Amino acid sequence: MSRYAECASSRLFVQGRKYKMREKFYVALANIGGLMARTKVGELVARLLMKIDRGFFTALRERPIWRVFWLSTALCLLACWAKIHYQINGPIFAYIAESFPVVFIVNLLIFHLCYLLSGRFFKLVSVVLLVLITLIASVALFLIVNFDSSFNVVAIDALVHTDAAETSEFISQFLNFATILYLAVLLGCIFAALRAGRRKEEQTHSGLRLLLAAIYLIYGTIFCADIAVKASQGKQGYITKLSQYVPLEFAFTIKDYLSDKNFITDMREVQLGYEEAKRANESVLKGGANSDPQGAALDSASENSAPASSAQAQNYGANFNSTFASGTEPQSSSETLNSTPQSPSAILNSKNPEAATNPALQKSRVKNIILIIGESLQRGHMSLYGYDVKNTPLLEKLEASGNLIKFSDTISPYGTTNQVLMRLLNFSDYESERKRAWFRNLSIIDMFKLSGYRTFWISNQEAFGAHALSAKSAADRADAESFLSKSNLYETVRIKPDGVLLPLINRAKAGQSERNFYVIHLIGSHMDYSLRYPEGFGKFSAADVKAKLTAKQKDVVAYYDNSVLYNDFVINEIFKIFSGDDSLIVYLSDHGENLYENGRLGHGMESRFTYEIPLLFIASREFLSDHATLWQRLAAAKDKPFMSDDLAHLLADIIGVAPLEFDEHKSPIRADFNASRKRIANGADYDEKLKNTKGYEFE
Repeated sequence: MSRYAECASSRLFVQGRKYKMREKFYVALANIGGLMARTKVGELVARLLMKIDRGFFTALRERPIWRVFWLSTALCLLACWAKIHYQINGPIFAYIAESFPVVFIVNLLIFHLCYLLSGRFFKLVSVVLLVLITLIASVALFLIVNFDSSFNVVAIDALVHTDAAETSEFISQFLNFATILYLAVLLGCIFAALRAGRRKEEQTHSGLRLLLAAIYLIYGTIFCADIAVKASQGKQGYITKLSQYVPLEFAFTIKDYLSDKNFITDMREVQLGYEEAKRANESVLKGGANSDPQGAALDSASENSAPASSAQAQNYGANFNSTFASGTEPQSSSETLNSTPQSPSAILNSKNPEAATNPALQKSRVKNIILIIGESLQRGHMSLYGYDVKNTPLLEKLEASGNLIKFSDTISPYGTTNQVLMRLLNFSDYESERKRAWFRNLSIIDMFKLSGYRTFWISNQEAFGAHALSAKSAADRADAESFLSKSNLYETVRIKPDGVLLPLINRAKAGQSERNFYVIHLIGSHMDYSLRYPEGFGKFSAADVKAKLTAKQKDVVAYYDNSVLYNDFVINEIFKIFSGDDSLIVYLSDHGENLYENGRLGHGMESRFTYEIPLLFIASREFLSDHATLWQRLAAAKDKPFMSDDLAHLLADIIGVAPLEFDEHKSPIRADFNASRKRIANGADYDEKLKNTKGYEFE
C-alpha cells in the first residue's frame, strides 16, 4: 500500500468486524486516489463518503424513511416511464435506462437537501415529501393516460379556474374502475411504507450502502456539474433532463405559468392582434370595396399600441377549462366537430352578412376551399416532381386527368412549422414584419369568415405548447375546430397516421354551409418517418434508394418515401370526399426536409432541401366547369417563383376579395405579379445562395 493510502486508512477507519468491508472499500478508494494524483483528493473523497454514510445514509435507513424514499422514487419512475411509453412509438428500453439514474439521483439529492434543512424533523419532512410526490405523480399519470399530455400551463390554468360544478362533472367523468384500482394500490403501498416495524433501522447490507454512497457522490457530482454548465450557457437541455423527475417538471410548469410570458399570455396577445385586424377589415370585406389595397391603414398604427379589448382574447386562459374538465379537445368560443352545427342560414345571416347582401358574389365563389397543410414534405422526394421512386401514383393520376396543377418553384420562408405558420395563416411576410407584428395582420380564417364562408380546422398535430402558438391561435378563430391530439408533447408524441382524420373530415362536411373553408393540418412526413404510415404502405426498402448513402441512411430514406406514399393516399381520400361538389384543394407542406443530400437529416437548418416544398391545386369536375377561367390562371402561374408566406394573397384572389393587407403584386395569378421579389428564407436569399445546391450523387 502506498504511504498516501496508509495515511488515509489510519485516519478514516473504525476498528471492529462490523466495518471490515467498509475498510476494504475505502482503502481501495484511497489507492485509486494515490494513483490518480499525489494530493489529498483520495482522502477527501473517502472523508465525504464516510460522512454521507454515517450522517445522511444512517438517517435514510431509519423507518419509515427508507421505504418512503424508494416508494417516492418508484412513483417518479412510473410517471416518467408512462410519459416515455406515450411519447415513443418504438423501442423504449434505451429511454427507460437513461431516465432511471436521473430520477434516482435527483430524488436522492432532494431527500439529502431535506435532511440538511430539517435536522431532527427529517422523518416528518420525508413523509410530507412523499405525499407531495404522490399527488404530483398521480396528476402527471392522469394527464398522460387521459390526454397524452405532460404538465403544461393550460392544465394548470384549468385547475386554477375550475369551479365546484366543473369539479363535480370532472369526477363523475373520470372516476372509473381503473382510477379506483390505482388509488387502492397506491394507498396500500403508502400504508405499507409507513407501517411501524420492530426494528427502527432497516438492516441493509453495508456493501449496498457503500455502493449507494459511491454512486451518489460520483454520479451526483457529474450530474450537478453538467446541469450547472448547461444552465450557465443558456441551454434548455438541462430543463428537459431535470423534467424526467416529475416534481421538477411540475415546478418548471408553475414557474412558466406565473411568468409574464407563456403560452396563455401569448395566445391572449395574438388573439387581440387578430381581432384588431379583423375589425379593421370588416367594412372592407363586408362592403365589397377596398380603399386601401396596400394596407396603409394598418401600417399607420403603431405595433406597440394597445388594441381594443376582446372578450374572447381577454378570457383566453379560462376558455381552456373545458379541455381538462370535459375531456374534449381544447377550444375557444368556436364549436367542435362533435357539437351540433349551426344552420347555414344562421351563420350566413349573423356572422357573415355579406352572404345575404351580395348573392351574386356568393354564387360566383367556390363552394368548398380545402387548405391541406402537410408536414416536412420535400418536393424533390415526390415522383410527381420527378423523383425516381414511384411514391405519388394517385397524385400523378389526378394530374394526368387534368384535375391537378403543381407549382414547380415554391419555397417556404422558414424551416420550422411554427415560424412558417406565423406567415402562412395570415398576411404577414418579411416585408410587413418591418412594420407590424405577424399577428396584427388579417388571418385567413377571418378573411373567409368575413367573406361568407363557414370555417373548419381539423388537425393531427398538437393543440398547445411552445410549437403550437401560430396554429392554435388561427384554429380558435374558426367556426368549428378539432384537434385529434390533445397533447403538448411535440414530435415524439404517439400521433396516429393521418388517415384517422378522414372520419372527422366527413363529419365536418356533413355540417357544412353554402360556402366552406377547411384547414386540414397533417402530421405528414414528420420524424420518425417509419411511424407516419400503417403497415400496408411499407412498400419501399433500402434497395429502392439509388443515392450514394450508407445502408442505414438508405433505410431512413426508404421510410420517408413510404410516408410520402401514404400522404399521397390521404390527399386522394380527401379529394374523394369533396369531389362531388364544387371544390378546390390547395395542398402545400409547411417546410421541406433534409434527407442526407448534404449529409444532414431533418429540418430547421439552412438548406435548399429544407425550403423546397410542393404546392398543388386539385379541382373537382364541378369546379373545372364553373371556374374554368380561374383554373386557367392557376395553370399559367405554375412555374412562377413563389414563397408560401404570400399564400394569403393568392387565396384572397381565388375568392375575389381584397383585404387591407392585400397586395396584387404578391398573387401569382395576377398579370402584374412581382416575379422578381427576393425570396428570403430565414434571412438567406434562396435564389442567390441556396437554389443551385447539389443534391444526391447516384450509384
